[in-house]
This record gives sequence, C-alpha cells and structure tokens, in this order.
Amino acid sequence: MSTYKATHQKKEVIFYAAVTISSLIIGTVYEFFSHQVYSPFMYLLFLIPLLLGLTPNLLAQKLHKYFLSSENAKAAYKMGVLTLIFGSFLKGVFDIYGTHSVYPSFYLPVGLLLLLVALGFEIHQRKGMTK
Repeated sequence: MSTYKATHQKKEVIFYAAVTISSLIIGTVYEFFSHQVYSPFMYLLFLIPLLLGLTPNLLAQKLHKYFLSSENAKAAYKMGVLTLIFGSFLKGVFDIYGTHSVYPSFYLPVGLLLLLVALGFEIHQRKGMTK
C-alpha cells in the first residue's frame, strides 16, 4: 500500500471517528436537557457512523485493503451516512418534543439511495480496473 493511499485511508478513519464522537456528544447532551424524555433515534445516533463508517474502514485498514477505492463512491457514501445521521437526529428531536412531521421519513430512503449509488460507483470503478 502506498504512503499516499495509507494516509488517505487514515483520513477516512479519522473523519468517521470524529463524526461518531460528535454524534455521541450531541445525542448525549440533547438527551440530558430533554426533561427525561428519550428517543432511540437520539441516544443511538452514534451507531450510524460507528457501524457504517468507522468499523468498515478500520476493518479494511487491518486487512490492508480499501473499503471504497473510488473517490465518487467515497463522496456518495459519506453523504449517505451524513443524511442518515441528520434524519435520525431530526426524528429524535420531533420525538422528544412530541410532534410529528413527514420530513424525517424522507431521510432514510434518500440515505439508503446514496449508499446504493456509492456501491454502484465502486462496482463501476472496480470493473474498469480489471479491464
């Protein structure tokens, strides 16, 4: 693995670690000031970047492989993960305040669509590399 690629992979791990820690802190602080009203969308918020970003990148780094090698796939994947985080946060806010809105229901399909687009970019990139 080249030095550039190893450094770039470390940046991905640092990004997802920072997002995981940030979402854990934000969710915890928000739950602390929610007057004993809790939402799993808020207190489990940190699991999204942990399971979808940090874990696969750390596993790929340990195996000396790449989780995503295409820059387009990385960008789409990050946007998908961030969309899921924001949607979960918004749903948690609405749950805590006891209101309902149609908007949080859009975040899950859009986030999953972005993850699928990232998968498509990665497959396209790997097919191009084998030819």
